[in-house]
Amino acid sequence: MSIRHTPLITLAFTLGCTSHTPEVAPLSSTADVQAHIELLPGPATEIVKSSQTVPFAGQLPRTADGGLLPGDGSFSCASEMQWLSGRERQTIIIEADRVAEGLQVHMARTSAHDRDVDPEVESSQLLTEFTWNADAIRLFMDTEVTIVEIESVPGTSDRLFTGHGSTSSCMMVGFTCWDETLEPRFTYDSETGECTDATGAQGLNPWPIEMIRETADGECADLRGLELEERDYNHPQLTDWNLRGANLDGASISFAMLSNAALQGADLSGLQMAYAHLEGNIDGFTQLPNAHCDVFLDSSLFCAL
Repeated sequence: MSIRHTPLITLAFTLGCTSHTPEVAPLSSTADVQAHIELLPGPATEIVKSSQTVPFAGQLPRTADGGLLPGDGSFSCASEMQWLSGRERQTIIIEADRVAEGLQVHMARTSAHDRDVDPEVESSQLLTEFTWNADAIRLFMDTEVTIVEIESVPGTSDRLFTGHGSTSSCMMVGFTCWDETLEPRFTYDSETGECTDATGAQGLNPWPIEMIRETADGECADLRGLELEERDYNHPQLTDWNLRGANLDGASISFAMLSNAALQGADLSGLQMAYAHLEGNIDGFTQLPNAHCDVFLDSSLFCAL
């Protein structure tokens, strides 16, 4: 899975940053934050512990079939969009790479949909105390006093993690992280119009919208009920998304344009559109939305509502 761009904490918060999780007691200082991290229960099998590094991949624990467990390469993270600064909805992007000394982390707080603008906050840091294994990822970064605490999503081979975090800009924000080796279980079969795995079983991939935003890969994704623009009503361009076989029943797109999308086999019949455009390529299995749509001879589609 390719990453398009170069590929959890309670502190003071800014007006407009919303919380989607239960309230937790605030931490008053960096020392309190570090103490909180030290008290977190660790999983039974740690790959990386505080003050422990593994210089070579060959020394890392392996699965029963000889494959490397998570913690031997790279992962990327994206937060849900929030009003982090001014009038623009922003996201926190984290890219982490395994090095001999620990974990090299690059963090940026930036526009969620316009990456042509410079990030408002950006920094790199080497972490020597962190957790990254098959069960969880836990990070503490100095930049904006950022903490990420997330757990593995069942059925994703311990390569996809979701949970929450916070920064000095936001009291609580959702995070999604994915290992660079993450592969979809279900892929689109253009002969049958179905999403199937290696055994022929049908299903959908549980990809969060934050990951699709960053990777543009939502093939056979379960997008039911999701807001594709993530409440960014500043006419964002959602470009080159792969939505082959995706289920968008009850999903919505408002004040945005989804352009050059791969929509073969996608179920768009329940997609709710408001002041939005939809443009891409379809096939005979694509179910069209309830909007004004033009279908052209080259199997392209343009819808507006």
